Amino acid sequence: MLQLKDNVTLQGLATSNAAPILIEDVDRGVIRNSEAARGSRCLVHVGGVATRDVTVIGSRVPPGAGIATFERSDLGRAVHVRE
Repeated sequence: MLQLKDNVTLQGLATSNAAPILIEDVDRGVIRNSEAARGSRCLVHVGGVATRDVTVIGSRVPPGAGIATFERSDLGRAVHVRE
């Protein structure tokens, strides 16, 4: 089980599309109270074939950014975002 808590994540290049947190094939995970720094386009990028049941709670992203991006559209069901 993956657990990340109280992280300020960094993204060095404002022109980069890379997410500060990359997860792949995670089965049950929690990302709690984390923040994507200015210049980040999202907080977490989700990939793999077996990723499931990941919850993002109380995390923040810069204006115009999203919480998550996905390698494949069906992975969107794997991530649950809660305020």
